[in-house]
Amino acid sequence: MTLPRIGTSALRDNGDTAGATVFTIRVTDCPSELTGQLKLYFEPGSTTDYGTGNLIAYKEAAPSEAAGSIPDRASAMVFQNVQIQLANLDGSTIRLGEPLATQNVKSVALVSTSGATTKEATLRYLARYVRVSDNALNAGKVLSYVQYSVVYP
Repeated sequence: MTLPRIGTSALRDNGDTAGATVFTIRVTDCPSELTGQLKLYFEPGSTTDYGTGNLIAYKEAAPSEAAGSIPDRASAMVFQNVQIQLANLDGSTIRLGEPLATQNVKSVALVSTSGATTKEATLRYLARYVRVSDNALNAGKVLSYVQYSVVYP
C-alpha cells in the first residue's frame, strides 16, 4: 500500500495526522461452521515504536521494489519526527505493540458466501502519517512494514 504524497505543512503540530489511506485484507474460504467475528492482530516487531504505538518510518532506499525496500534494521535510517499510524475506519488509533485485548482493532463479522459453503470477511483499516515531535520536519520518502495474524472466533 502506498500513502499519498503530502507536504510538511500537513503535519503542523505534534500528534497531527495526514494522508489517511484505506487498506483492505480479505479472508476467504473459511469453514461455514465458523461463527462470530474476526480481526487482525498487528504483531509487534522491529518496526514497532513501543512508546508511541506506531510504526517507525524509515528513509526509503533507492531503488524501490517491494522485497528489496524492506529496511535491514541494523543499517536503516529512521525518518525523524514522523511515523506511520494504523487506525480503524472510524479514525480510532490502533496501538501497536500492545496485547490483542488492548490494541483496539475492530472486529468484523464472517458472512456466508454465495452458496453458503464457506464464509468470508473483509477487514478495512487506515494507515496515515503522524507527527511525533515538535522538531522540524524534512521532506522525503518513507517506508515501514508490519506483520499481522488473523484472529478467528
